[in-house]
Amino acid sequence: MGYSAPTSAIVLLWQKLNRKIYPKASEVYTISEGMGQVLKKYRSEASLKVNYIWTDNTFFTHVSRENNHFIKAHNLSGKFVVMYSGNLGLAGDVEVMISVAGMICRDDIVFIIIGEGAKKKLISSKIEALGPEKKNVILLPWQPVGQLPYTFSAASLAVISLGAGASKLAIPSKIFNFMSVGAPLLCISEAGSEIERLVEKYNCGKNFEPSDIEGIAWFIQKMADDNVLMEKMSMNSLLASRDFSVKNAGISCLMATLPSTIEFTEITVCRNIMYKSFFKPLFDWLISFVAIIILIPLFLVVALAIKLDSPGPVFFCQERLGRLGRVFNIYKFRSMRNDIYIPVGSVIVYENDPRITRVGKFIRKTSIDELPQLFNIIKGEISFIGPRPPVTNFPKKYNEYSEEEKVRFYVKPGLSGLVQVRQREINDWNLNIPVDLEYVRNYSFFYDLRLFICSVLIFFRTDNIYTRCKS
Repeated sequence: MGYSAPTSAIVLLWQKLNRKIYPKASEVYTISEGMGQVLKKYRSEASLKVNYIWTDNTFFTHVSRENNHFIKAHNLSGKFVVMYSGNLGLAGDVEVMISVAGMICRDDIVFIIIGEGAKKKLISSKIEALGPEKKNVILLPWQPVGQLPYTFSAASLAVISLGAGASKLAIPSKIFNFMSVGAPLLCISEAGSEIERLVEKYNCGKNFEPSDIEGIAWFIQKMADDNVLMEKMSMNSLLASRDFSVKNAGISCLMATLPSTIEFTEITVCRNIMYKSFFKPLFDWLISFVAIIILIPLFLVVALAIKLDSPGPVFFCQERLGRLGRVFNIYKFRSMRNDIYIPVGSVIVYENDPRITRVGKFIRKTSIDELPQLFNIIKGEISFIGPRPPVTNFPKKYNEYSEEEKVRFYVKPGLSGLVQVRQREINDWNLNIPVDLEYVRNYSFFYDLRLFICSVLIFFRTDNIYTRCKS
């Protein structure tokens, strides 16, 4: 990094240790091709594996400007937002944004810098030096983790900065998070850097050296004025993020191996990845297996009651939309008469509905009719907590949902969810979908645990649970 000469004793000792340690490793992983080139002097290229940092596509999802409360809170509607969000440390050249802002005299372009670090005082003083008439730069502190999809989605153009000492070795993890919300990238680093190679490969932005102030200013104004180029690079960025998902990277997110460039907020997201990808499915399977064993007597009693109450099968099967729109059969205890024709798509049931049987009224009110879905959980089709799976053609077919609405399908559907806890009696999908999206963007172990407890209370109490158990 420039603090020690290549021939200094500490550097020579470090290199000697590397020559001894690296050959003994069974496998060597690196987060960039540039770092791989450096390690080739200690290890054969064939045994080196590049494992890029990833993004959580279920958390970092695009939020439309109309529904983005960050944009509303900072009066950014109709503005072209150039945003940096990250560490304001010595390794970056974020202060370049202030110089660029001084060159651009347009009311429709706003610069937002979010973060903390050693350079914050320097950046603040540079903003003050622009003068009171220059109000196109906003400096904000760290934003809460749950708000990151909103802040990142507010960026019309995302700024990624990396100093010369690290630009050919590392790559900031925030770049993949901005790509996941479809933000084009303005990269500030030396020529030949890792981030330059990335944006050139996917054509999702452009890289400039820190000294090229005029070039950066030109690119910002070009993007602000060229809607076709903006849409093209935004789509390229979104598509590129799929190459850097949890699935592609594998679950190598152990805290001990996290690279130092990952920030605190992203560490929190990384912990959630372990829960979402491993622990949640494990808990689902174990709890549902134990629950089925315990509930066998109840299953037998309910099945007998259904058979005695009305002719027809014990179970009701129906096609539903699961994760990523996959179709599966959901299981329920039959609660409605089998001799009445039910039109396809007629899924809303009202109080005193003549189609409901006597036993059906009780098992629907207590949610006992949902218990066979424990077998769906065992099969891995649904989870205990998640958005409820809609019918394949109600309220609409999968390909008719908007891209923002499809975010609710990024996770497994659930036996119960935030909608059932917060607004159980509301059957309006236009009101329920935003609540599902809120769950997808915020869920974690403790969030799910709270919803699970509330759902158990709903099982035992038939009135509106929301007044006692806020989510």
